[in-house]
Amino acid sequence: MKKILILIFIIFNVTAFSQDLKPTEKEALLKVIVTDFKGNPRKSEIIIFENQSTKKNITGISDKDGKFSILIPKGYKNNVKIK
Repeated sequence: MKKILILIFIIFNVTAFSQDLKPTEKEALLKVIVTDFKGNPRKSEIIIFENQSTKKNITGISDKDGKFSILIPKGYKNNVKIK
């Protein structure tokens, strides 16, 4: 089992780590940092957000700094999986 600590910061502003993503009326900007328990960034980790209602998956892959940003639908609960 991978020992990974996922820090998820939901920020509804315009700034993004490496992408020019902007939140919309229907989608929230989700900024994710993936680290191990010592705080070291985890490169190329695949994180899957599964919508509990629709079962649709949204996937992100961490960069060399353990970061990625994605847009997810507002108002839904998601299961978070590490692949």
